[in-house]
Parts: sequence; structure tokens; C-alpha cells
Amino acid sequence: EQDVTRIDATLRRLALHSGRRDSTTWEDRMTIVARDSELPAEAKKLLTLDADGLAMLRAGLERARGEGAPYSLLVLDSLSRLKPAGVEERDNDGMTQWLDAVAELAAAHRCYVILIHHVGHTSDPGRAEARSAGRGASAISAVAAAVWLLERVQGDPQIRRLEADGNAILPLEIHLSVADDTAQASRGRYG
Repeated sequence: EQDVTRIDATLRRLALHSGRRDSTTWEDRMTIVARDSELPAEAKKLLTLDADGLAMLRAGLERARGEGAPYSLLVLDSLSRLKPAGVEERDNDGMTQWLDAVAELAAAHRCYVILIHHVGHTSDPGRAEARSAGRGASAISAVAAAVWLLERVQGDPQIRRLEADGNAILPLEIHLSVADDTAQASRGRYG
């Protein structure tokens, strides 16, 4: 969902602060396709995973496997931008069909898929858990093997809460430190 410059800056910041000091670089093991003025027109098909976008993604996964460097993780950001134009987020049948196509692609190429989807804006306490927080069709959480809810912890800008629930896992809640005690709370959109 972000432009390539922001993604690159975030990944470099994470690499710098990860504590890893090995000689292998992460850049050699990662491919990023993102909005960018230099992105070739043909590659822009990957920014919408309709029939053409899914076919291009499938071809890329097949090529990588054939070269002996298969992908093991796909991070797709975000559902609302990647879904085909004719599929509504609230349409259970349409979402199920599209999510099944993404799941089949992942299974065929033995890679995990993280599909980012944003939560709805609501004060309904019944929508405060991982399984029910996402907006749109119930198929979005029903088709997934696991649903994660990542949120800020009120009163502690350095901590995030991750709740996981799903069809193939036991429910889980963990708290993650995203900055040390010296960090200032971000007031920006992506803080």
C-alpha cells in the first residue's frame, strides 16, 4: 500500500535495529513490488490481484521455484487495494472466491501469505477481537487459517498487542516492544 521509498526506509531501519550482524544481506532475499513512478506498466498488474495480477504473481512464483530460489512468504498490503475492482469487501461470495484463489496459489507454491486488512472504525466491543475486528465480509476472517489483530496499547507508545485466532491455531495474545524507553511517541499516521 505504501510507495517503494517508504517501504525501503522502513526495512532499512528495521535491519539497522535488528541486532543481526551477519554478512548475508536481506536485500538479496526479498522482492518488493510497490507503487512507484518507475514501476513498469506490465508490473503494475501486481498492484491489483484480479485474474491478470494473479496470473503474473503465479508466473513469478513459478520462475523463482524453477531458479531454485522459491518464495516462502508473501506479504500483500492491503486487501482493499489488491482485490479485483468488481469484488466488494462486503460480498461473502466474491471474497470467498478471491481469497480461495490466493490460498490456492500459496498452497501450490508452498509459501505463507500475510494479507493485511484494516479494521473498521467502531466502538462496538463485540468487534474488538481478532476474529471480528476486520471490516467487510465474514468470509475474510473465515477463509484465513489465522487472523491477527495488531493494535497500540493505550498509554504505552512503545508497546503493541498482537492477538491471533484462527482455524488452524490456538488463540494467542502477546505484547511486543516496538521501541526502547528513549523513543518518543509518534504522532504521525504511521507511528
